[in-house]
Amino acid sequence: MLQPRQVWRHRVQRAEKLSVRSGRLWLTREGSLDAPAEDRVLEAGQALFLREGQDWVVEALRPAVFDLRG
Repeated sequence: MLQPRQVWRHRVQRAEKLSVRSGRLWLTREGSLDAPAEDRVLEAGQALFLREGQDWVVEALRPAVFDLRG
C-alpha cells in the first residue's frame, strides 16, 4: 500500500502488468533518447502493461493498493 505522496521506484526486470486495486496512482516512465518520458494516472480497476527495461516512478495521489504480475 502506498500513502499519498509516498513514492516507489521500479525497474522492470521482465514484462509485467500493474493493476490498481484501490486508490489512485500517478506513474512516470523515465525518458531516454529513444522515447520521451510518459505520465499516466490510474484509478482503481485500471491497469498498465510495463515493458522490460523500463524505469517507473509510482506515487500515490490517494491511498492505493496495487498488484504486479509478470
